[in-house]
Amino acid sequence: MRVHALAGTVQYERHVRAVWRHLPPELRGDFLTGRQAVGIRHHRDDIFIVGGAQDISRCPQRLVYVEHGAGQAYNGDPRTAGSRGYHGAEHPDNVRWYISPRQDVAESWGRPAIAVGCPALDGLKPRWSKVSSVHEQAKPTAVITFHWNARLCPEAGSAFGFYEPHLAAMVAHLRAQGWDVVGHWHPRSPTMRKVWRELGVDAIHDIDTVLTSCDLMICDNSSVMYEAAALDIPVIALNCPQYRRTVNHGLRFWDHVPGWEIDTPDDFLALDVAAYWREDWSAHARHGAADYCYALPPGSCGKVAVAWLLGQWCS
Repeated sequence: MRVHALAGTVQYERHVRAVWRHLPPELRGDFLTGRQAVGIRHHRDDIFIVGGAQDISRCPQRLVYVEHGAGQAYNGDPRTAGSRGYHGAEHPDNVRWYISPRQDVAESWGRPAIAVGCPALDGLKPRWSKVSSVHEQAKPTAVITFHWNARLCPEAGSAFGFYEPHLAAMVAHLRAQGWDVVGHWHPRSPTMRKVWRELGVDAIHDIDTVLTSCDLMICDNSSVMYEAAALDIPVIALNCPQYRRTVNHGLRFWDHVPGWEIDTPDDFLALDVAAYWREDWSAHARHGAADYCYALPPGSCGKVAVAWLLGQWCS
């Protein structure tokens, strides 16, 4: 038996690799990404680690499913409860084991599962610290990013359309307060690179680079805001009118938001962002959200996951 990794799209790769790399060398097999994942052929007794629902159908072997996000689901709306790709959905029988961020996600599968936090964060060392100040480093960096426009339900979509007409003013507001501004985008929103270029904003696609170089994360709805919180990076959460306050999905909507919530562009333009960051007004929200979202802090999540898997396979 060998254990392979399968990541058909880039957003799954770092989560899958963070577990696969801790396997003993004698078990560690191939790491397949992108087009390599098409038409794969391996021994029927092998095992594959996957990070997304779309990769489940690519191989008939036994599978380990690693949560690629923060465990957000959209079960507050009956039309989207149990949707494919979110925790608690129905999976075929060959999905045997689950690596989950926290216990309620693990329990939702009804199969062997462990809550370990986010293995992808284990080796990341953020630049920001509580002792930093605007005076200690010439220009702290604020990252702005938006979720892709998933049409599952309003809350799964992007707030980009609401903030787009005001992005130039928001960037100018940050720069006037002494910030460098960096744009990021979800892998399913590649056109955002052009948006940032036209705004004269440097853009970074690799999320690990973002997390290790930013001092403030500004985001609408994405697991990266929880990853930032877990690394103790301050967060500002951007709301928009399509996010229904009358629907509660949990986590981002609306129980564990990892930072101050901004409801409108005008609210953002009225915010003293430097004071928000320097005085760390969001510390309570950030720490509470991270503690809820992840069963373990970053550091040894991948090792714990693999130790559990080896116990499952040897029992």
